[in-house]
Amino acid sequence: MYQLDYVLPIKKNSRFEAGYRGSFLNSERDFRYEKLIDNEWLNQSDFTNVFEYIERVNALYTQFGSKIKKFNYLLGLRWEGSDIDVNQLTSNELKNKRYNNFFPSAFLNYELDENLGLSLSYSRRIQRPRGRQLNPFSEISSIYNIFRGNPDMDPVLTHAIDLGILKRWELVTFSASTYYNLSSNAFQ
Repeated sequence: MYQLDYVLPIKKNSRFEAGYRGSFLNSERDFRYEKLIDNEWLNQSDFTNVFEYIERVNALYTQFGSKIKKFNYLLGLRWEGSDIDVNQLTSNELKNKRYNNFFPSAFLNYELDENLGLSLSYSRRIQRPRGRQLNPFSEISSIYNIFRGNPDMDPVLTHAIDLGILKRWELVTFSASTYYNLSSNAFQ
């Protein structure tokens, strides 16, 4: 993983940030299934496979935050470019998935007094399927449990909204929030 961040304070209560993050993952899974036949462990080629997962994610971001009297805010935007190879080497099934996404965010906070604050936030998020979920080959962990992934799965994109309250007393702090998430391409 590589990361580069830049922070520029602006006057007393504001700041600008920008940065880059690169995340690179390369994994290979060699799965062998053997069955005991006549006191000899024999490879079951229908359930043996070599799976390669290569993920390259590059992201650029910028955000600006400021405080105006009792009001704080932070506004941001992130771009991510994903390049993912899902390769079933045993059957020579090679797949490449590429997608670009923008992820806006906004965090607002209002102090009703020095011990009571309200917050509201919005962000767009991504959850990428991982190697096992994408491997199209059947994987057996018992005679009752067979798992097969789907190499055509797309990431889950979620719009998340959160509304919260924070109250402080001398010895106790109370925090509560409610949220709403709206997701597309959900997978199980």
